[in-house]
Amino acid sequence: MTSSKSKKGRTKPPQGRPVATSAISQPSVEDASSFTALSSFSPKGNHFAFLSLAVDKHRLRVYETISGQSVAEHIVDSARVSTLTWSNIRFSEAQNITPDVGTSPTKRKRKKRNSLVTEDIVQRNAIEVVILGLSDGTVIFFSPTHGRVIRTLFHPASTAEILSVVVVENHDDVSTIWTSGADGTIRLWNVQKNDILGSWKNDDRIPYSAMAIRPIDEVGRVDVLAAHHGIHLLSTTSDYKDLDIKKPTQLGSFTGHASSIRNLQWDASQMPSTRFLSLAEADRFLYIWEASKGSPVASIPLDSDARNFLLSISQHSTDTTEGQTLLTLSASGKISIYPISMELSPPASTSRTQHKISTLLPRSTLTVSSDVATSTLRVVDAAFSVKDKGSIHIARIVGGVRPVFDIVVCNPCTIAPQLD
Repeated sequence: MTSSKSKKGRTKPPQGRPVATSAISQPSVEDASSFTALSSFSPKGNHFAFLSLAVDKHRLRVYETISGQSVAEHIVDSARVSTLTWSNIRFSEAQNITPDVGTSPTKRKRKKRNSLVTEDIVQRNAIEVVILGLSDGTVIFFSPTHGRVIRTLFHPASTAEILSVVVVENHDDVSTIWTSGADGTIRLWNVQKNDILGSWKNDDRIPYSAMAIRPIDEVGRVDVLAAHHGIHLLSTTSDYKDLDIKKPTQLGSFTGHASSIRNLQWDASQMPSTRFLSLAEADRFLYIWEASKGSPVASIPLDSDARNFLLSISQHSTDTTEGQTLLTLSASGKISIYPISMELSPPASTSRTQHKISTLLPRSTLTVSSDVATSTLRVVDAAFSVKDKGSIHIARIVGGVRPVFDIVVCNPCTIAPQLD
């Protein structure tokens, strides 16, 4: 893998970047990026987490997408929620968490009570949780199955707003997460012990707005994509029993976006995974990157600002022979489907035009009819259906307060894999 040296200061977009991507040059489309960041389908698409503001507190509701009914609810009253993600976490041991130094007795007791996992939910099997990063540096794990918070991570060193949370898929029973704070620090946590295993300042002092863990392919190593408007590929040890975990080594850097990156995802159809995708704030282009190169290998133009994307291949899937499908959602509510080939060849160039990277075009698109595409009904998320192979779940928000769900059959989606 080739590496490029990180440059301090603001990272400039490449000269080959397509023009006219700014908000001024594009039609005015209401962007609901806040809805995207604070609402999400579960990995299997059977649940939808939606965060709303109740008076002066954030309220999390989890909906069952088939029935549309709310199945779990939690009010976050200690701080505001700054990031939301789904994951599976192993809670293999019930351990008391040391009270936070400097916290009032009342708050300390509440946090300790929420942080303990009772014997009925302590099990070897991973529990599906909604992970919420808070504005006070706290991370909470809410289980829709149990209807309550089953673990809270807090530490005197972590007081800045949490911008991104990613979970490390380990081979053992130790669950670890990475967090990126607004103080420009990334932290590695032991979930069971509420302990910070490592804490490092970003070299260019710009907080990372998005992160992604490379699917594990090598024992003893963890690779992390960490991004603001530039992307860094970092690597460190996965031996978390070593108390002297060194600062992650930078393996490479990638530039292509001019604004903060909101979504990163590795392409898990490859093993080892060498390709990833990125999406940035107020940008209508997505990029596909090869980790061994410092520039994108393909761009995906949308009709308006990119809101979200999803690859059909799961990190838990072992059958990668069928290829994969990319789903994108733009701020206008248009959903596009792109079959992604295993190899992305550079486009043909002529004597007049030199094409550096490929431009992908959609196989099919889904749009909301003009009768319902109003300011009171907006498409905020979409996901491949695992149970109904060849279908897509779509979430729309009515009046900004209530989600409704649709299932749409899409032929190119038939390569979406089944999960147990």
